[in-house]
Amino acid sequence: MPSFAVERPLHSSHTATALRPDGGTASVAGGEPMTHTVKIVLSPEEWNEAVRASAIAIAPYCDKVESLPSETLAELLRTVMMTALWRHHAWLAAQMIGAVISAEETSERSYLFRFQSEQDARRFQAAFGGNVVATPVQ
Repeated sequence: MPSFAVERPLHSSHTATALRPDGGTASVAGGEPMTHTVKIVLSPEEWNEAVRASAIAIAPYCDKVESLPSETLAELLRTVMMTALWRHHAWLAAQMIGAVISAEETSERSYLFRFQSEQDARRFQAAFGGNVVATPVQ
């Protein structure tokens, strides 16, 4: 069963949590490093659609954003991010490919997908576009 790891943005420790296709979580441990990286930038339309699709989770906080604790704001952002990346997660699960996913600090719409296998990274890139931004040094 593949595992997916999302490095939690806006979190001081930047720990990674594996997201299993069954919805469970587990710690990311050991194994070969995820060294083949594909950068995906979502369009503004894709991001706005994710925000709309996350409306039920966001709605109770709309009038209180200024007073919310940073942990709650980070959790709301993660909710939108997970919604925005549902197609990517579904594809990875269907292909039985594991990946570590992290948000880039420069934009909430920019993500790095790290793979152990160059072949998996290339297949992901072929499915979603993006740029291969890092490969292991030989």
